[in-house]
Amino acid sequence: MIADLREKVIDYAVELFSKKGYENVSVTDIAKKCKIATSTLYYHFKDKEDLLKQTFYDVTVKMTNHFRRGIDYSKPFEDQYKGGLYNAIKYLHKNKHRCDFYSIFSLSPGTPISVADRMALDDLCPIAQLLKKGLENGAFRKRNYLEAMTLGSIPIYNYSARNNASKYTPSDHEINGFISSLWNALQ
Repeated sequence: MIADLREKVIDYAVELFSKKGYENVSVTDIAKKCKIATSTLYYHFKDKEDLLKQTFYDVTVKMTNHFRRGIDYSKPFEDQYKGGLYNAIKYLHKNKHRCDFYSIFSLSPGTPISVADRMALDDLCPIAQLLKKGLENGAFRKRNYLEAMTLGSIPIYNYSARNNASKYTPSDHEINGFISSLWNALQ
């Protein structure tokens, strides 16, 4: 019951923060949307910033679990990377608000989510782990980690957000073409 309520609060926080922005949403707005008392929300979250950070963490963990399901570690490195990205893009298309939320709060400076918060979650991300492995094993041209993340991961959020905004669902062929272009950019 408590876990269900917490999940409900996070789902509505994702929706409201991604639609209206962090500054334009109050804890009371989220409580009203959930049809709970504001005090109940404060029982689960210290304040609005804590709610945002826990929501960011929840979104990141769920998303990375979907990435991970697409990675077959018995396959060659390139197939691992492409399988993870494919699963990620499919997940992001099915979860528009989570895609929008993640794009806004992981890539935008000036939000209460610090670079340290974001970097701590990089270790959870299998795509980040694969990019680090590729850099260490020489699978990519000499690049630093930030450059590899910029070329090999971040574009999926922009790609998914753009398609979600237009309500367009790309075909598997289009998704695979996009993933191949990311792979080639890393080479």
